[in-house]
Amino acid sequence: MTLSGAELTELANLPIDAAIAAGEMIAGSRPKQIVHKSSGGSLALQVVTEVDRRSDAIVLETLNPAFNRWELGLLTEEQPDDGGGFRADYFLCIDPIDDTLPFFDGTPRYTVPIALVRRDCTPTIGVVYHPIGETMIHAIAGAGAFRNGRSLTVSQKPDQPSCSEPVLSLFADRSFVSSEHHDQMISALEEIARDMGLAGLSVDASAGAVMNACKLLANSPACYVKLPKQNGGKLV
Repeated sequence: MTLSGAELTELANLPIDAAIAAGEMIAGSRPKQIVHKSSGGSLALQVVTEVDRRSDAIVLETLNPAFNRWELGLLTEEQPDDGGGFRADYFLCIDPIDDTLPFFDGTPRYTVPIALVRRDCTPTIGVVYHPIGETMIHAIAGAGAFRNGRSLTVSQKPDQPSCSEPVLSLFADRSFVSSEHHDQMISALEEIARDMGLAGLSVDASAGAVMNACKLLANSPACYVKLPKQNGGKLV
C-alpha cells in the first residue's frame, strides 16, 4: 500500500492534534518523580517521568483512528517494540517528550515529535510541537514544510543581529560539549567556516535533538552535530 498525497495530508492532521494535546498537558505539568528505566548509557537515555507516560497515552489515544484506518505499525519510546514497523507498510514513530531532562529541570527546550515512516525507513510525515513556544512545525512528503500552518522554507539569512557578520551556526546537545571529540570538531568546523568566507563559528548547545534539527531551518548556513552512541539511540 502506498498512501496518496491527499491521504498523507489527511493523516497528518491526527499527529498534529496528538502533539498539541500532549504538549498542552506537558506545559501545565510538573513531574513529581523521575524513574530510571535502565542503568546503561547516558542519563538522558535512562530517565522517564510520569508525564512522559501520560503524554504517550494521549498521543496513542488521539492516533487510534489512524492505526485502524491505514493499518499502521507503531514504534514508541515508552513501550516495547512489537515489530509492527517491519510488518506494516507504514509505522508511526513517537517520542512523547524529546529531552525529558530539561523538562524535569524546568528548561523550556523540550518538544513532542511524531513521524510517519515507510517500512523502508523513508520519512513521509514529520510533526514537532514546542509547547512553551506554541510552535507547530510539520512536513509532508511532496507537500512541503509548514510552521503554524504557513509554508516554511529554509532561511537564507540566519537569525543573527543585522550588525553582525554572518557565521556558521553549530547546533548540538549537552553531550557534545562534554565529549572528548569536542575540541577537535570545533577546530574543524571553524576551518570550514573560514573556507566558506564566514566570520566564524557560533555554538548553540541549549536544546535537544529535535529542536536542534528545527533550528537549522532558521539559521542557514548551519550544521547539527549528534555524536553516535555505542549502543544506538533511545529506541534500541
